[in-house]
Amino acid sequence: MSTDTSEKGLERLIVAALTGLPSAAGLGAGAVHEQGTPYLGAGYVCGDPADYDRAYAVDRAKLLAFSRPPSQS
Repeated sequence: MSTDTSEKGLERLIVAALTGLPSAAGLGAGAVHEQGTPYLGAGYVCGDPADYDRAYAVDRAKLLAFSRPPSQS
């Protein structure tokens, strides 16, 4: 069994840790991996790569959502 030391492999590990969801994508059939520990209440939500602005190094959709005042319902 080989270890994925690519940037994509590191990203997969980080997202799995932040979301608490196993990220089995790309591991292959029969691969063994540890179950992630969910960080309940952390509220991390994966973004859309298309929303990332490389010039400013920011996810614009998440930034705008964060900066909006809460709706008064």
